[in-house]
Amino acid sequence: MSGGCPLRVLLRPLLLCAILSRRIVSFSTRRPLFCARPSTSAFDWSSNKHSIATIYPSTSYKLSALSSTPWPLPEVEARAALPSTRRAARDVSMAKLAKITGGAAPAVETSQKQSFSLSALWGVVGVVAMLSNAIRRLLPIALEPFKKTATPTAFTPLHWAQYVGFALIMAYAEGYKGFQLKFSPLVVKRALTLGPRSPLLHKVLAAPYSMGLFHASKKRQIVSWTIALGVIGLVKAVKTLAFPYRSIVDAGVVAGLSWGALSIAGIYAQALRGHVPSIDPALPDVKKA
Repeated sequence: MSGGCPLRVLLRPLLLCAILSRRIVSFSTRRPLFCARPSTSAFDWSSNKHSIATIYPSTSYKLSALSSTPWPLPEVEARAALPSTRRAARDVSMAKLAKITGGAAPAVETSQKQSFSLSALWGVVGVVAMLSNAIRRLLPIALEPFKKTATPTAFTPLHWAQYVGFALIMAYAEGYKGFQLKFSPLVVKRALTLGPRSPLLHKVLAAPYSMGLFHASKKRQIVSWTIALGVIGLVKAVKTLAFPYRSIVDAGVVAGLSWGALSIAGIYAQALRGHVPSIDPALPDVKKA
């Protein structure tokens, strides 16, 4: 073999061609996605129709026509009968979640891209402007402990602890629990109901409309007016407090209102991108004649 080509060098091209031809034949004879396991017996659609229709409600009307079709199905019929892989995975996850929660629909955001509306923007900006005006009036009093004119003995370490603690409590209770989880989604959802066909009064008073002060369910109007009047009364009561405690209370109110204003703006921006809050807008019931 000296001076000649080794045997493995001569067999290498033949082996490579055999491997490539085998892969090409295997790829060309590959079965469709839903026909990966052929069976000699017919698929029992009657026994599996209920479970499939439970997970895929959109295909229930097609299962009756396929109940007598033998398995495996052709690729075209299989893809027409069952949804895409991504949608199937989502439906299976939602079915499992509904089973865990006892069939209750989870409170999730709906993916519906909203068209830009000046009336909705006017309502959101109006509510944010109201909150910003209250913040502007309370912020100087809340920042008095940081001014150099304040006497060192006026604000003790205990007062500083109360100052920081009350601000954190109000940021969580009022800002997160009250605004971000409840009031802010309601404002955005009601603002998005304003459109070209909405009454002129609703468009002009878009901010009170978005807050649920009018053209809302009776329960929503009672809650909204109670909150509005309660805030006004609280502001007047805080003005009667002395220096350390008024600054402490105002600092907490500023923290909560700031969180609320930012959450309204953020939820509205997400709604424009398609993530609309799923909260009930609490519109009044229309009585049929």
